[in-house]
Amino acid sequence: MVVADELLTRIRSRLGAPVEYDEAPAQLGGGFFTANYRFSLKDGPQDWCGPLVLRLFPDHTPVELAGWEAAVQRFAHERGVPAPAVALYEPDVTIDGRRWFVMELLPGSPAMGGITVGELLGGLRWMARDMASHTARVHLALHRLDPSDLAASFGEVGTIERWWSAIERPLISGRPHPLLPGVEWLRRNQPEPRAPLVLCHGDSWGGNILVDDRRVTGLIDWTVATVAEPALEVGFLTAAMSLAPLPLPRPIHRIARRVSRRLGARYRATYEQGSDADLTAVPYYEALRCLLELDGVVRYRTSIASGVDYDSPRPPWDGISDLMVTFFEQRTGVRLEL
Repeated sequence: MVVADELLTRIRSRLGAPVEYDEAPAQLGGGFFTANYRFSLKDGPQDWCGPLVLRLFPDHTPVELAGWEAAVQRFAHERGVPAPAVALYEPDVTIDGRRWFVMELLPGSPAMGGITVGELLGGLRWMARDMASHTARVHLALHRLDPSDLAASFGEVGTIERWWSAIERPLISGRPHPLLPGVEWLRRNQPEPRAPLVLCHGDSWGGNILVDDRRVTGLIDWTVATVAEPALEVGFLTAAMSLAPLPLPRPIHRIARRVSRRLGARYRATYEQGSDADLTAVPYYEALRCLLELDGVVRYRTSIASGVDYDSPRPPWDGISDLMVTFFEQRTGVRLEL
């Protein structure tokens, strides 16, 4: 197995010892963006004695993304936010041709195991009882941290500017990007921050929150993390809650969306009780999140249509692209044509 062999080589080089696997790398479920492998070492040092995770990034992602995510997790973990500790990151070395880092495997289980019907039903109790309060409390704790030094170290990679670079990359087909009118509107109407900048996780759905006995034990998958005003955090989550990108038949999906929107409203109300941040710009950030996910859909469809292998699964948002177009138009007045 290429991944297992290359990973062990890197760990031995880092530790300066001929360690062996106690548990060979095995791919974990989920992983809509990255490929994640659980493993453990035999007789490893103290920091390496528990279960660990190798996080492999897709080929099509910017080269600096793994470094940003590793730095964000370290920043949050060292300040008491339950992010996984990063054990190893080597910016100049790839595994299986991809960027990567190694982090601890946190205890607990995802509050929502996934997006299938069975997994959603399994997480229904948590969503109804705990989603709003747990997620708001985690965000409030994260937003109390000062990320100015972190942002200064990475420049635009860690700010909202990163999203313009991501969206404006050429398509594989060479055709004009169908979302350009939306990008132009967002560029023209980008708001001045109305509150101090904070570190936003950006994707705190139930699959990225680990819980154990109603206690949050981890916040994982920091790929979308951005230094921005708190309205981005709230808008990114409420957009996802409003659209509910779930693989369900449309009649059932309509019911799920109504329930999800109510939960999103409860989350926002709970967050506002603990913060005096100005959230006026939430609709703007809802539109931005919608366009970012549409961009992922367009790139996935373009790759498939062009016969090019796409190194990530089908985006869960692909099945609701028509709803996303309407959602974006309602917040911007711009009608996108995919």
